[in-house]
Amino acid sequence: MKRSIIGLAAAAAILASPALAGNPPAVQWQKTFGSWDTICKCVQQTSDNGFIMAGHVRKSLTNLDIYLLKTDSLGNTLWQRSYGGPDHDFAFAVRQTSDGGYILAGVHSDSSKAIIMKTDSLGDSLWSYSGPFLSSAMDVQQTNDGGYVAAGIWGSTGGVNLMKLDAQGNCEWTRKLPDYYSETGGETGGGGPIPVQQTADGGYITAAEALLKTDSLGNLQWGRTYDDVGVIFSVRQTTDGGYIATGIGPNPSIPSHTQNTVLLKTDSQGHKTWKRIFRGDHPSFAYGVRQLPDGGYFITGYSHRPYLIRTDSQGTCMWSATPLGERSGVPRWGEHTEDGGYIIAVGQHLVKLASENQ
Repeated sequence: MKRSIIGLAAAAAILASPALAGNPPAVQWQKTFGSWDTICKCVQQTSDNGFIMAGHVRKSLTNLDIYLLKTDSLGNTLWQRSYGGPDHDFAFAVRQTSDGGYILAGVHSDSSKAIIMKTDSLGDSLWSYSGPFLSSAMDVQQTNDGGYVAAGIWGSTGGVNLMKLDAQGNCEWTRKLPDYYSETGGETGGGGPIPVQQTADGGYITAAEALLKTDSLGNLQWGRTYDDVGVIFSVRQTTDGGYIATGIGPNPSIPSHTQNTVLLKTDSQGHKTWKRIFRGDHPSFAYGVRQLPDGGYFITGYSHRPYLIRTDSQGTCMWSATPLGERSGVPRWGEHTEDGGYIIAVGQHLVKLASENQ
């Protein structure tokens, strides 16, 4: 199938060809939190239509703490919390849990161990779990049994690691999968994002330099690599039982640029259905992808500045946007909101895009 090629360097360049892409929705509002020393990695809409963000905040020249921020539906701060020890602690992911609280994944750099932390609805810590030495947790999700699964790296070679906890934070099992992760991808603490999601069959999907599917106990069922796909930073199961993944691939047209944004669709066994490559004037990293209610996809990434791409169900670009300036930060992932709009957290910024129907 012919590849779609869309520029990423700036909105003007992307939208210069109306045959390729239309106009993105307007920025509905934008909030800035803290200063240069506050970095938010991710955002999720909460059950009250507000938003929860996680990242890190600098407490001193030698101390970074995990940072959690809750806002209302308009991005106004309701509360904020920080957690950590005398050295550096980072959060890479946060999700609301079924009891209204939150689960965070990150790393203690002073002990070189993953951290998974559970809080109540006001951000007060209930428990935390520390992973093995030389580990990190970069994504986390509540599982169907009320426990949690987290994914990260483990060991000096950067092996992909899955950790399963029960509802009280006790470790049920850990699995180091037979793959490795050598790309840095811009994440603090070593390595780029390692995604995880529980699948419809009770197993798990994760990724690094391969797409990796396990059973419910974390045992590898299959692994797939793909031509022109270097690293997968995000993967989600789709409504047809297959998977949508995004990450980076080589740029043969510009030898000095080794990264292009890749969007990959597979069937339920990981066999490629189609692949799209988005090229620009700068190396580009796609960090997140979400399927939309109409079957299309929403991609968040970075190419000299944060960018967003909205595609149809076949991966054809419908619009793209760069809502913030250069070097404003890297969006880990974005979300489709209940009102039909979009939300992203980038560095110190929370940006809400209006619905496409407005």
